[in-house]
Amino acid sequence: MNKKNYDEFKITIVKLLNTGEIVKYLSEEYGVSEASINRWKKDLKTKGTSQDKTTSQERLRIKASEKELKEIRLERDILKRGGKHLFQERQVKYGFIKNHTGKYPVEKMCYCMKVSKNAYYTWLRNKDKSLSNNFLESVR
Repeated sequence: MNKKNYDEFKITIVKLLNTGEIVKYLSEEYGVSEASINRWKKDLKTKGTSQDKTTSQERLRIKASEKELKEIRLERDILKRGGKHLFQERQVKYGFIKNHTGKYPVEKMCYCMKVSKNAYYTWLRNKDKSLSNNFLESVR
């Protein structure tokens, strides 16, 4: 019996043990000592099976894929709404970002519109200053 088959054999025995089979019965049935079966059970409990490792790796891969899919869908939605602004002036892009701030993350909109987040916030600060200056002048 090669190593792979032997490992599968050990896993099968431990699974049978976990379903309620008695160690003594399994020992007699498969010609393996009770001590070996108990050791296999202990080893598999601490190390886990290669199937467990594979499934955890698969879960991590699936989780990463789901996260990537969520990001791509978000970018798609932003570009659906703001795609017409993509080749316009920066101020138009900044206006789009400002109008959709509650719906989409600013960082992601800046990425999709190909403007820096820092430049957007600078524009926003300057725009607010100019609005307040215009208001103060109109009050005087």
